[in-house]
Amino acid sequence: MIKHRLLPVLSLVLLALSALPALAAKEKLRVPPGTETEKKDDRIVGEDAKLDNKIYKPDYCDFFAEFPTEPLKGRRCETDDESQCYDLVSFTKVFGLSSTVRFDIICNPADEQLFAEYTPEVMKKTVTEMTKGNVLESYEPQVQEEKNYRLAGIIGRGRAGMGDTIFVAQLWVGKKSIMAVEGEMMGEQSPEADELFASILKTIGYDESPEEKAEREKAEKEEAEKQKAEEESKTKDIPAPPPADATMPKPNEAKTDP
Repeated sequence: MIKHRLLPVLSLVLLALSALPALAAKEKLRVPPGTETEKKDDRIVGEDAKLDNKIYKPDYCDFFAEFPTEPLKGRRCETDDESQCYDLVSFTKVFGLSSTVRFDIICNPADEQLFAEYTPEVMKKTVTEMTKGNVLESYEPQVQEEKNYRLAGIIGRGRAGMGDTIFVAQLWVGKKSIMAVEGEMMGEQSPEADELFASILKTIGYDESPEEKAEREKAEKEEAEKQKAEEESKTKDIPAPPPADATMPKPNEAKTDP
Protein backbone atom coordinates (compact mmCIF):
# COMPACT_ATOMS: atom_id res chain seq x y z
CA MET A 1 0.00 0.00 0.00
CA ILE A 2 2.81 2.40 0.81
CA LYS A 3 4.30 1.93 -2.68
CA HIS A 4 0.92 2.78 -4.18
CA ARG A 5 0.93 6.05 -2.23
CA LEU A 6 4.50 6.83 -3.27
CA LEU A 7 3.83 6.86 -7.00
CA PRO A 8 1.73 10.05 -7.33
CA VAL A 9 4.07 11.92 -4.99
CA LEU A 10 7.10 10.69 -6.93
CA SER A 11 5.66 12.06 -10.16
CA LEU A 12 5.41 15.51 -8.57
CA VAL A 13 9.00 15.38 -7.38
CA LEU A 14 10.28 14.33 -10.79
CA LEU A 15 8.53 17.28 -12.37
CA ALA A 16 10.41 19.95 -12.47
CA LEU A 17 8.10 16.35 -3.81
CA SER A 18 1.17 15.14 14.16
CA ALA A 19 -1.01 12.28 14.39
CA LEU A 20 0.21 12.25 18.00
CA PRO A 21 2.74 14.55 19.66
CA ALA A 22 5.11 11.62 20.02
CA LEU A 23 4.92 10.87 16.30
CA ALA A 24 5.45 14.52 15.40
CA ALA A 25 8.71 14.78 17.35
CA LYS A 26 10.83 14.66 14.21
CA GLU A 27 14.12 16.43 13.57
CA LYS A 28 13.61 19.86 12.04
CA LEU A 29 14.89 20.84 8.65
CA ARG A 30 18.63 21.29 8.86
CA VAL A 31 19.86 22.56 5.54
CA PRO A 32 20.32 26.32 5.92
CA PRO A 33 21.64 27.33 2.49
CA GLY A 34 25.38 27.65 2.20
CA THR A 35 26.11 25.52 5.26
CA GLU A 36 26.84 21.89 6.01
CA THR A 37 23.95 19.43 5.94
CA GLU A 38 24.51 17.72 9.28
CA LYS A 39 21.31 17.73 11.33
CA LYS A 40 21.24 19.25 14.78
CA ASP A 41 18.93 21.31 16.95
CA ASP A 42 19.36 25.01 16.32
CA ARG A 43 18.52 27.67 18.89
CA ILE A 44 14.94 28.95 18.79
CA VAL A 45 14.72 32.74 18.91
CA GLY A 46 11.40 34.07 20.20
CA GLU A 47 8.03 32.49 19.50
CA ASP A 48 6.79 31.18 16.20
CA ALA A 49 4.04 33.34 14.70
CA LYS A 50 1.62 32.98 11.81
CA LEU A 51 2.43 34.64 8.52
CA ASP A 52 -0.08 37.23 7.38
CA ASN A 53 -0.38 35.43 4.05
CA LYS A 54 -0.98 31.88 2.87
CA ILE A 55 1.77 32.33 0.27
CA TYR A 56 5.36 32.18 1.50
CA LYS A 57 7.44 34.44 -0.75
CA PRO A 58 10.06 36.68 0.90
CA ASP A 59 11.20 39.60 -1.26
CA TYR A 60 14.67 38.12 -1.65
CA CYS A 61 13.45 34.61 -2.53
CA ASP A 62 13.29 33.35 -6.12
CA PHE A 63 10.71 30.77 -5.08
CA PHE A 64 7.34 30.48 -3.37
CA ALA A 65 4.96 28.02 -1.74
CA GLU A 66 1.25 28.26 -1.01
CA PHE A 67 -0.56 26.66 1.92
CA PRO A 68 -4.27 26.18 2.68
CA THR A 69 -3.88 28.32 5.82
CA GLU A 70 -1.23 30.72 7.10
CA PRO A 71 1.93 28.78 8.04
CA LEU A 72 4.06 29.50 11.08
CA LYS A 73 7.35 31.36 10.85
CA GLY A 74 10.07 31.08 13.47
CA ARG A 75 13.64 32.28 13.84
CA ARG A 76 16.42 29.73 14.26
CA CYS A 77 20.11 30.34 14.95
CA GLU A 78 23.05 27.99 14.60
CA THR A 79 25.20 30.09 16.96
CA ASP A 80 25.03 33.40 18.79
CA ASP A 81 26.11 35.08 15.56
CA GLU A 82 23.06 36.72 13.97
CA SER A 83 24.50 36.07 10.51
CA GLN A 84 24.02 32.36 11.21
CA CYS A 85 20.27 32.74 11.78
CA TYR A 86 17.47 31.94 9.36
CA ASP A 87 13.66 31.87 9.15
CA LEU A 88 11.94 28.50 9.31
CA VAL A 89 8.43 28.33 7.87
CA SER A 90 6.37 25.33 8.92
CA PHE A 91 2.90 23.97 8.25
CA THR A 92 1.21 21.03 9.97
CA LYS A 93 -2.24 19.57 9.38
CA VAL A 94 -3.60 16.72 11.50
CA PHE A 95 -6.39 14.45 10.28
CA GLY A 96 -8.04 12.91 13.33
CA LEU A 97 -5.50 10.86 15.25
CA SER A 98 -4.26 8.81 12.33
CA SER A 99 -2.65 11.03 9.67
CA THR A 100 -0.46 14.12 9.59
CA VAL A 101 0.94 16.31 6.83
CA ARG A 102 3.96 18.48 7.65
CA PHE A 103 6.11 20.89 5.63
CA ASP A 104 9.22 22.87 6.63
CA ILE A 105 10.77 25.48 4.34
CA ILE A 106 13.89 27.64 4.53
CA CYS A 107 14.74 30.27 1.90
CA ASN A 108 17.94 32.29 2.30
CA PRO A 109 19.59 34.92 0.10
CA ALA A 110 22.35 33.72 -2.22
CA ASP A 111 24.26 34.93 -5.26
CA GLU A 112 25.28 33.73 -8.71
CA GLN A 113 28.51 32.27 -7.34
CA LEU A 114 26.53 29.92 -5.11
CA PHE A 115 24.26 29.16 -8.06
CA ALA A 116 27.34 28.06 -9.99
CA GLU A 117 28.67 26.01 -7.07
CA TYR A 118 25.43 24.07 -6.62
CA THR A 119 25.90 21.78 -9.59
CA PRO A 120 23.42 18.93 -10.20
CA GLU A 121 25.75 16.48 -8.45
CA VAL A 122 26.11 18.73 -5.40
CA MET A 123 22.34 19.15 -5.26
CA LYS A 124 21.75 15.40 -5.47
CA LYS A 125 24.15 14.87 -2.58
CA THR A 126 22.45 17.61 -0.55
CA VAL A 127 18.90 16.25 -0.89
CA THR A 128 20.18 12.77 -0.11
CA GLU A 129 21.71 14.13 3.11
CA MET A 130 18.34 15.71 3.94
CA THR A 131 16.73 12.26 4.04
CA LYS A 132 19.14 10.86 6.63
CA GLY A 133 17.31 10.01 9.83
CA ASN A 134 13.97 10.42 8.05
CA VAL A 135 13.69 7.45 5.69
CA LEU A 136 14.44 3.75 5.56
CA GLU A 137 14.69 3.65 1.78
CA SER A 138 14.51 6.20 -1.01
CA TYR A 139 14.44 6.62 -4.76
CA GLU A 140 17.35 8.11 -6.70
CA PRO A 141 17.40 11.92 -6.49
CA GLN A 142 16.38 13.76 -9.65
CA VAL A 143 17.47 17.18 -10.94
CA GLN A 144 15.64 19.57 -13.24
CA GLU A 145 17.73 22.35 -14.82
CA GLU A 146 16.28 25.58 -16.17
CA LYS A 147 17.94 28.79 -17.33
CA ASN A 148 17.55 30.68 -14.04
CA TYR A 149 17.15 27.92 -11.45
CA ARG A 150 17.73 24.27 -10.63
CA LEU A 151 15.56 21.85 -8.68
CA ALA A 152 16.66 18.63 -7.00
CA GLY A 153 14.15 16.29 -5.42
CA ILE A 154 14.06 12.96 -3.66
CA ILE A 155 11.33 10.83 -2.11
CA GLY A 156 11.61 8.12 0.51
CA ARG A 157 9.71 5.87 2.88
CA GLY A 158 10.16 5.78 6.63
CA ARG A 159 8.52 4.88 9.94
CA ALA A 160 7.17 7.02 12.76
CA GLY A 161 6.05 4.99 15.76
CA MET A 162 3.91 2.19 14.34
CA GLY A 163 2.99 4.06 11.15
CA ASP A 164 4.50 4.58 7.73
CA THR A 165 5.79 7.92 6.47
CA ILE A 166 6.38 9.38 3.03
CA PHE A 167 9.19 11.93 3.00
CA VAL A 168 10.03 14.43 0.24
CA ALA A 169 13.08 16.69 0.15
CA GLN A 170 13.57 19.43 -2.42
CA LEU A 171 16.36 21.92 -3.02
CA TRP A 172 15.66 24.95 -5.21
CA VAL A 173 18.69 27.03 -6.26
CA GLY A 174 18.31 30.37 -8.03
CA LYS A 175 20.57 33.30 -8.80
CA LYS A 176 19.33 35.31 -5.79
CA SER A 177 18.38 32.66 -3.26
CA ILE A 178 18.33 29.01 -2.29
CA MET A 179 15.33 27.22 -0.78
CA ALA A 180 15.15 23.87 1.02
CA VAL A 181 11.85 22.02 1.45
CA GLU A 182 10.95 19.03 3.59
CA GLY A 183 7.52 17.47 3.29
CA GLU A 184 6.30 14.50 5.29
CA MET A 185 3.08 12.51 5.44
CA MET A 186 2.74 10.30 8.50
CA GLY A 187 0.28 7.71 9.72
CA GLU A 188 -2.50 5.74 8.12
CA GLN A 189 -3.53 6.29 4.51
CA SER A 190 -6.07 9.07 4.18
CA PRO A 191 -7.45 10.43 0.89
CA GLU A 192 -7.64 13.89 2.46
CA ALA A 193 -4.01 13.76 3.62
CA ASP A 194 -2.82 12.42 0.26
CA GLU A 195 -4.65 15.18 -1.60
CA LEU A 196 -3.35 17.93 0.68
CA PHE A 197 0.22 16.68 0.50
CA ALA A 198 0.15 16.56 -3.31
CA SER A 199 -1.59 19.92 -3.64
CA ILE A 200 1.02 21.73 -1.53
CA LEU A 201 3.84 20.17 -3.55
CA LYS A 202 2.18 21.47 -6.72
CA THR A 203 2.20 25.05 -5.40
CA ILE A 204 5.96 25.15 -4.79
CA GLY A 205 7.75 26.79 -7.68
CA TYR A 206 9.95 29.43 -9.24
CA ASP A 207 8.72 33.05 -9.19
CA GLU A 208 9.05 33.99 -12.83
CA SER A 209 9.57 37.69 -13.57
CA PRO A 210 7.49 39.40 -16.31
CA GLU A 211 10.61 39.59 -18.50
CA GLU A 212 11.36 35.89 -18.00
CA LYS A 213 7.74 35.01 -18.73
CA ALA A 214 7.78 37.01 -21.97
CA GLU A 215 11.07 35.39 -23.00
CA ARG A 216 9.76 31.90 -22.20
CA GLU A 217 6.49 32.44 -24.07
CA LYS A 218 8.41 33.79 -27.08
CA ALA A 219 10.68 30.73 -27.09
CA GLU A 220 7.68 28.39 -26.73
CA LYS A 221 5.89 30.14 -29.61
CA GLU A 222 8.97 29.89 -31.84
CA GLU A 223 9.36 26.20 -30.97
CA ALA A 224 5.69 25.53 -31.74
CA GLU A 225 5.97 27.32 -35.09
CA LYS A 226 9.13 25.36 -35.91
CA GLN A 227 7.42 22.04 -35.14
CA LYS A 228 4.38 23.06 -37.19
CA ALA A 229 6.60 23.96 -40.16
CA GLU A 230 8.41 20.61 -39.89
CA GLU A 231 5.11 18.71 -39.84
CA GLU A 232 3.85 20.64 -42.87
CA SER A 233 7.13 19.94 -44.67
CA LYS A 234 6.79 16.22 -44.00
CA THR A 235 3.24 16.28 -45.33
CA LYS A 236 4.35 17.99 -48.55
CA ASP A 237 7.09 15.40 -49.10
CA ILE A 238 4.62 12.52 -49.08
CA PRO A 239 3.67 11.77 -52.73
CA ALA A 240 0.00 12.01 -53.44
CA PRO A 241 -1.68 8.67 -54.23
CA PRO A 242 -2.61 8.19 -57.90
CA PRO A 243 -6.24 8.75 -58.87
CA ALA A 244 -8.39 5.73 -58.31
CA ASP A 245 -9.37 5.47 -62.01
CA ALA A 246 -5.70 5.45 -63.07
CA THR A 247 -5.11 1.98 -61.66
CA MET A 248 -8.50 0.37 -62.00
CA PRO A 249 -9.54 -0.83 -65.49
CA LYS A 250 -12.71 0.63 -66.88
CA PRO A 251 -15.66 -1.77 -67.18
CA ASN A 252 -15.36 -2.06 -70.98
CA GLU A 253 -11.61 -2.63 -70.67
CA ALA A 254 -11.89 -5.55 -68.33
CA LYS A 255 -9.81 -8.48 -69.50
CA THR A 256 -11.52 -11.70 -70.39
CA ASP A 257 -10.10 -15.16 -70.60
CA PRO A 258 -9.33 -16.26 -74.18
